[in-house]
Amino acid sequence: MDKTLAIATPHAACGGEPTVRASGKLSDDVPANQRPREKLIAAGSPAKLSDAELLAILLGSGTRGHNVMKVAEALILQYKTLGFLAKASLRDLQKIKGIGKVKAVQISAMLEVARRALASEPDGNISAENPSRIAAEARAHFAGMKNEALLVFPLDKKLRRCGPVTLVSLGTADHVIVHPRDVFAVALQWGAVSVAAAHNHPSGDPAPSRQDEQITLDLLAAGRTLRIPLTDHVIVGDPSTHPPGYHSFRTTRPDMFALG
Repeated sequence: MDKTLAIATPHAACGGEPTVRASGKLSDDVPANQRPREKLIAAGSPAKLSDAELLAILLGSGTRGHNVMKVAEALILQYKTLGFLAKASLRDLQKIKGIGKVKAVQISAMLEVARRALASEPDGNISAENPSRIAAEARAHFAGMKNEALLVFPLDKKLRRCGPVTLVSLGTADHVIVHPRDVFAVALQWGAVSVAAAHNHPSGDPAPSRQDEQITLDLLAAGRTLRIPLTDHVIVGDPSTHPPGYHSFRTTRPDMFALG
């Protein structure tokens, strides 16, 4: 028997059948040209690798009896997407075979790095005609959140961010209370000419509730009084289950914005 493929436990020498333990080496199970690191080098771009393969590269190694590719595949099988994986707690991650405390910390840290990288991308224009841009940037801030929250984007006259995206309210799993004074305090702090707002629906369904409509009306009214208009209120959901993954009030209810 090839010793690199299986190891017999000591009691096998006493006459019993040998107990075979799976190898934890990736090289024992996966051909060289199919190993994630080698595939990335050959492809020249990480975009061509699967989520599981990218996770395997970042984890680096597996554990006894669980090679790193099997561990990564188990994570994707359990959580379906990297977005859902990002919401997992350290305790939840350790329920996966092959994931101990160290691996759980690695996964949690690497996904937080990815979230922060997305959140710190160059500003670009946050256009009222392009709510997908607001949704994409807000989604990076909402990653891992299990409660509803509301973000404010302070904007200059060219609809570019003139200050940081700011969290102004954190609610429950299906409810958030928004005070216009908190939203426009951010605008005044950064000298914004207008603002955009975004909040999340942890359920993944961005369809607005009556309360969401009322929040939008309240912010529009306050913005008119202060002459700092609300350019849009975007609700962010999950694009994988509810495409396109967001709801724009300006797009669906232009009548609400008719007065500016």
